[in-house]
Amino acid sequence: MGALTEAMTYDLLEEAPADAVPRLAFPHPLLRAAVYRGLGPAERSRLHHRAAACSEDRYGALQHRVHAAVAPDGELTDELIRFAAEQAEKGAWAAAAASAIAAAGLSPEAGLRERWLVRAVEYRLLAGDVSQAAELEQTVRDMAPDAEQQYVLGHLALTTGRLEEARRRLAACWESCDADTGAETLRKAAEQMAWLCLIQGDAPNIVKWARLGLDLPRGSRSSFLPDSLAIGLAISGRYEEGIRSLAHLPLSGPRQTPGQLDGLLARGMLQLWNGQLPEARRDLREAFAAHRGGGLPYAALVALGFLTDTEYRSGLWDEAVAHGTQAVSLAEDTDQISILAVVHAFTAFPLAGRGDYEDAEAHARAAMQHARTLADVNDGAFAATALALVHTARGDDERTVAELSPFLSEEIAHRSGLEEVGIVAWRPLLSEALTRLGRTDEALDVLIPYESGATARRRWLEQATAARCRGLLEEAYGHREAADQAFRNGLRLCAQGTTCWEEALLHLSYGTFLRRTGKRRKAVAELEAAHTNFLRLRATPYLERCTRELAACGRVTARPGGVRHAGLTAQELTVARLARRGMSNREIARELVLSIKTIEYHLGNAYAKLGISSRMGLIAKLDEEG
Repeated sequence: MGALTEAMTYDLLEEAPADAVPRLAFPHPLLRAAVYRGLGPAERSRLHHRAAACSEDRYGALQHRVHAAVAPDGELTDELIRFAAEQAEKGAWAAAAASAIAAAGLSPEAGLRERWLVRAVEYRLLAGDVSQAAELEQTVRDMAPDAEQQYVLGHLALTTGRLEEARRRLAACWESCDADTGAETLRKAAEQMAWLCLIQGDAPNIVKWARLGLDLPRGSRSSFLPDSLAIGLAISGRYEEGIRSLAHLPLSGPRQTPGQLDGLLARGMLQLWNGQLPEARRDLREAFAAHRGGGLPYAALVALGFLTDTEYRSGLWDEAVAHGTQAVSLAEDTDQISILAVVHAFTAFPLAGRGDYEDAEAHARAAMQHARTLADVNDGAFAATALALVHTARGDDERTVAELSPFLSEEIAHRSGLEEVGIVAWRPLLSEALTRLGRTDEALDVLIPYESGATARRRWLEQATAARCRGLLEEAYGHREAADQAFRNGLRLCAQGTTCWEEALLHLSYGTFLRRTGKRRKAVAELEAAHTNFLRLRATPYLERCTRELAACGRVTARPGGVRHAGLTAQELTVARLARRGMSNREIARELVLSIKTIEYHLGNAYAKLGISSRMGLIAKLDEEG
């Protein structure tokens, strides 16, 4: 006790917080390292042996024995190999990786050293420790090539975004297999090849590789093969077949075994695309939690990304922003390059809707950068859609068209993921922007494939979106009855489904149409329904548009956090706000579907009541009064 007291007096040790038994610790890691190194090899080995004998934790005891070892140790190597295999079977990848590294370092056999070093790289990848896995890449490259080495190098290349190298390595794994190659190695290579094809939207080869892998004996760990098969079938237009392939999954309950988990992510994604939003949320939340707790780290991040998209479509934007931000952070922290484009894009969706333009555009541009790194047209479509949502919220239809028109190119090799309705909403956004620019025939050409696909798949949410785009288009053509019918069809579909963002957009579009056709009383009911939703979501750009439309109907709504401009009528206030934004009288007239003379009249009245004589005065006056 005297030595202990002296060490604490000189701040070499301190009493650490503990629930029951007092515990001593070094105040700083550098101090611990200095003391540890000062002990000398023999003393360190002796103390580690004693600590191993005292430890009740098997993993801790093994680690102490590893540190105590001073030469290759076949018996300890065997114990570490058994422990690594047990941890891998449970999905405890970090412990499996550490034990595999230790086994490789202590093995007296060169072949065994190489085999477990290769497996340590795989375990680190599965643990999400991509940078640590990459540290061993050159060592693995220098080994004599065999199927398992090619698989692991392919897996690493895919995770770090080197798709062509990944394809070459994984194909080499299959080509170099022999009688000594385990079925599990081939199954895992097929799993990664299916994931590669999924990233690139190559639906036929997703299905091909998933089936090749599933035809092999099942391994002990969780596998993405059932997910790949279902997703590949769905984006090939074989949705029902995809769902049937997941019939083994229980509806709910524990997700502790591969049979209970594998395919759950895909079921959530397919339900999202089919408009089954509550069911998609349930499955994606469970898939994220289960894969995060011991399944596949990249699958956990994909689940979290698509959960963000589900919550965006459901009008649960607080949750969407939180989950999207979490997904981006986790993907960046674990260097999951192949997933970053999608999670950045989904995170931008609700931010764009709220008018958080700087953050939304930053995420969208990050998504575009990662998509270009992968040369992946499907990730590019998600990124471009995110940017288009920013432009749409800003009212910049020209930039929306410029962002999305490239996806009409017939030169794009793999179009299944682009054209299957419900996956990425580039066509309705492009059609709407073209309509607003007066390019109605182009808008119709863009809309028809989406409209027919939504009808053929009987996807209510996509049919509702198509109906809104059809209503806008018919209105632009001057077909009032057809436009009215389209908007009402969209709202009817939303009423039969679940709460969604699309319903608010339909109320706004229909209310605007009714106001422009002189049916102001009916317009107010639609616009007030939209206003309620926009206010709840804090969808500022859309709330402002809705407020202008209500004002044009003679209704003034309370501005959140502000007061009404005293003395101005609803239409005077609407015109003044648009003028303050820099719009010309002609642009305001087009926006409100009023004559230029009417705009001049309202603006003149606003000037007089506010005591100003020009647009410059509006900037200060409207800010002053809220």
